[in-house]
Amino acid sequence: MFLALPVIALLISFAILFSLCRPRYLTSKTANAGKISIIVPARDEEHNISKLLTSIRSQSSQPLEILVIDDQSIDQTAAVARELGATVIPGKEMPAGWKGKTWACQQGADAAVGEWYLYLDADITLLENGLAKLAALTSVKATHSICPFHKIQRPYEQLSAFFNTITLAGVDTFAATPSSQGTLFGQVLLIHREHYQKAGGHEAVKDEILENFQFAQRLKAQKYEVNLYLGKGTVE
Repeated sequence: MFLALPVIALLISFAILFSLCRPRYLTSKTANAGKISIIVPARDEEHNISKLLTSIRSQSSQPLEILVIDDQSIDQTAAVARELGATVIPGKEMPAGWKGKTWACQQGADAAVGEWYLYLDADITLLENGLAKLAALTSVKATHSICPFHKIQRPYEQLSAFFNTITLAGVDTFAATPSSQGTLFGQVLLIHREHYQKAGGHEAVKDEILENFQFAQRLKAQKYEVNLYLGKGTVE
């Protein structure tokens, strides 16, 4: 019976997702990523950063730059990132009133020169043509947030997928109209420089626990469109 629970949880999660939400997937359209600055906040991610950067370097379309914000790691994160061709920005000491990741993200934006910022968590991987698919979204000047596909390798991860789905449904993540969508996926976030700055950047949510939710509200207050996608076939 215990072994059946993860399977049941997974089936329930998909049922909830497709009955309460309207998930959207990225299309097969591709574009050049040359105006995108990739920003990766990282602390003690030497094992993950290698996989991410290798996946970026294998893409058919390359970004303008790859910035790794080394958030005072005590492992070899910076060395691994440099070896794989990323520009490493040593994170400065966090000022009072900031929370860790928001500070790293803001430093990345301050250093980036691209028209678009693509924030990626260090523990995700871009699949074949994934970056070109993300670049195709830049045809619409909006904020595009992608939930990475969760590859389930262990039974207990199916239970995790169930609770993740409950959370997404609870915040009406995949509502039909962009104006009613209330949050962002911080793992993969593509945002135009102008929108980022006018919404106040990460500085505007520097002390928030739910910074992604609060930043989404600031974007909505500026009447900016927010689009949410499931990342299957693009990012995991």
